[in-house]
Amino acid sequence: MTLANSIGERRPLLPSSSSSESSESASKSPFWHWCRTHFSRTLEHKSATLPLAIQCLITGVVSSVFISANGIWMPFITGTIIQLTNNMTYFLLPPSCRTHLPYPPHTVELATSISMLMLGSFVSGRITTAFGTSMRGKFVGTALLQAVITLSACAMMMVGTWNGGFESGSGPRMFPVPAIGAVAFTMGLQAASSAAFASDAFATTAAFTAGLVNVLAFPLHEHTPLRAAGIGALILGAGAGNLMVDLPRSLLWIGLLELVLAGAWSWVE
Repeated sequence: MTLANSIGERRPLLPSSSSSESSESASKSPFWHWCRTHFSRTLEHKSATLPLAIQCLITGVVSSVFISANGIWMPFITGTIIQLTNNMTYFLLPPSCRTHLPYPPHTVELATSISMLMLGSFVSGRITTAFGTSMRGKFVGTALLQAVITLSACAMMMVGTWNGGFESGSGPRMFPVPAIGAVAFTMGLQAASSAAFASDAFATTAAFTAGLVNVLAFPLHEHTPLRAAGIGALILGAGAGNLMVDLPRSLLWIGLLELVLAGAWSWVE
């Protein structure tokens, strides 16, 4: 064999760019293409009725569970700030003037709830800036993050790492501060994500006073049925939350509802 023939039979050590591109395109499965297309789709308000109603349901459950256990309004930052302000005025009084006053309860819990809800709102805003206000993947990812955090808090309480107050012969009767912070963070994620969506029909930031006022003031408005549905979902969630007497298990149910929320965002068109 001649030198020219041996040189001519040599093959390149690295594949050409065309062959690498073809192999890369071949590695992209139809499922991956469907995922990218599906989760990058922009959602419209008229198609988001179900997940927004589920968010109202979750808000009702969380509010009822935490007001019953700890006496704090978890998703309603207005009420929580008023409670905390009332507590702080106690410490502004001279010691001689507060001897007859009861020590303000739940100050640490209230401060934790407000600060973590604000942090969750900030993080959700950064997610919205990165992925847009109406992209399906943002809503699904936010709901999944909520579920992971809530279920992790549930697990920490069930194994005894986070202990609330106990009564003899019963389970925890109060949520510990870390659990309050974790759930408040998830409610901030949810509220800010939906506020960026800017639905005219649903009070997605838990501003249900305004929603009820609009229903009563403008009963014939086109958004009145959906506003009423959101308020009804809140009331239904509050009733369900009041039946959840086992605190760790109530977090389990809330986490499962957040998984349902993620599925609803993924399903709607």
